Amino acid sequence: AIDPYATHTAAQYGDPAYQALAAQELAAIHDQIFQHPNFGPFLCRQLIQRLVTSTPSRGYIYRVSSRFNDNGSGVRGDMKAVIKAIILDYEARSMTASNAPGYGKQREPVIRTSQFVRAFRPANNFAGSFNQDGGLITVDTAPTAHRLAALQKVQLGFTSLALPATDSDYSVLSVLGTTFTVRTKDIHRSSWAQTSGVVTVTTPVAHGFSIGQSIWLHFRNGAASSDGVFVISTVPSTTTFTVAVAGSTGSGECDVAFLRGVYSQSASVLTITCNTLPGLAPPSKLDLVFTPVTGQTTLPANGTYTITSVSATDPRRYTVTPDVGTLPVSSGTLSGSFHAASPTMVLNRGGSAVSGYSDWNVGDTDTDLGQTPLRSPTVFNYFLPDYQHPGLLASGGLITPEFQISSETNVIRQANFLFGGIYSTSSTTNLSIGYTNGFSSFRNGNADMMMDFSPWM
Repeated sequence: AIDPYATHTAAQYGDPAYQALAAQELAAIHDQIFQHPNFGPFLCRQLIQRLVTSTPSRGYIYRVSSRFNDNGSGVRGDMKAVIKAIILDYEARSMTASNAPGYGKQREPVIRTSQFVRAFRPANNFAGSFNQDGGLITVDTAPTAHRLAALQKVQLGFTSLALPATDSDYSVLSVLGTTFTVRTKDIHRSSWAQTSGVVTVTTPVAHGFSIGQSIWLHFRNGAASSDGVFVISTVPSTTTFTVAVAGSTGSGECDVAFLRGVYSQSASVLTITCNTLPGLAPPSKLDLVFTPVTGQTTLPANGTYTITSVSATDPRRYTVTPDVGTLPVSSGTLSGSFHAASPTMVLNRGGSAVSGYSDWNVGDTDTDLGQTPLRSPTVFNYFLPDYQHPGLLASGGLITPEFQISSETNVIRQANFLFGGIYSTSSTTNLSIGYTNGFSSFRNGNADMMMDFSPWM
C-alpha cells in the first residue's frame, strides 16, 4: 500500500493506486459521517423543516430518524422511505397538529413565486411548420391556435432536413390566424433608398454596425445593383447606415445579413463560433472584423478568410485561415468577438417548429425576492436552520429559518414582483397583451415564467 504521508517519486505520482487515494479518503469520510448516530436526526430535522414545519417536535424527528436508520428491511439511508415518513407522519397530516401554536413554515420567496406560476401555467406548448424568407420567419400552427399576440415573446425550436433556423426566444412581429411572424437573429428585413451611388439602409431595430464592417445585401425589389457584400461607409443613426453602390436612384426592400460571435486563436488555429446557424461550409468566404477582449493588443488582421472546417459537434463553429498574410504569433490564446459577412450565408429555410410560451430566464432575483435560484450563500441554503426571528417568535421558542431573509423591504419587493408578474404593467402594450389572450409573465411581460389567466377571465 502507498503511504499518503511519505515523500513520493514521479513514478508513484503516476500510479493509479496513488491517484485513487483522494477518492478513497473522501469515500471513507462520507461513510463515517453517514454512519454517525447524529447524522439521521440532523438530516431528517432539516428535511422536515423544508417540507412541513420549521419547528418539528422531538417525536416527529424521532419517528423520521428511525425510518432513516432502518427502512424496515435493514437498509440505512433509504431516502424514499424517509420522504414518505415525513409526508405521511401524523404531524404532517393531522388538522389538530396543524392548528398547534408555531406549526408550519413561511414559504421562501422563490418557492412562493414558482408555486404561483405552476398553478397558472399554460396548458401546453404548440408545434407547426416554419418558413424563413430572408429576415422574417413565419410559423404556422394550423389547425391549433397559438394564442400569441404581437410583441409577445415566444421560445422557438426548429428542425429541418436542410438547415434549421436558430433556436432562441423571439418577439412576435405580427399575427394572422394560425400564423405568426418573427424577425430572424442574423438578417434584418429592411428598406433601402439610393441617391448618387449611395444606398441608405434603414433597419427595423438597432443594427449595431460600425464603419468598416461588412454586410451582405439582398435587394428584394426596386432598381439596384446586384446582391453582394458591401462595406459600411457611414452610420448616421442606430437604425441607418450607408454603403457605396453603383447606380443613381431607387428604393425598395432588402435583407441585410451578418454574423456575430466569438473567436479564439491558439497557436496557428483560428476558430470562430457564430451566435446563429449561418449554414456555411468549406471553402466559404468571410469578411471578418475582430474586436479583442480588454487588455489584448494582438489580434488577427481584419479581412477575407476562408472556412477550412466545420465542428462535428457544433455547426456554428468553424476554423478559418486568412486569404492574405498569416495569423499573428502569440505566446498565449487570443480571443474576443467578431463581425462578419458572407456571400454564401443561407437566407431561406423551412421545416418544423416547436414552441414554448416561457423561456424561464428570470436571471438574478436577489433584489426582487431576496434570493436567486442556485445561488445560495451557504451550504445550509439561504438561511440557517436554527435561525430564530427576534421578538415574539423567538421568545416562544420557535425556529423560523425563512424569516432570516424576511424584512420590511423584502416583503414589499416580493409583493411588487408578484404584482408585476400578474399585471405586466411596464407599458400599455404589455397590458393589452395580457388582457387580450390571458398571458402574463414576470420581468414586465418578457415571457419569464409565463402564466395563463384566460380560464378565469
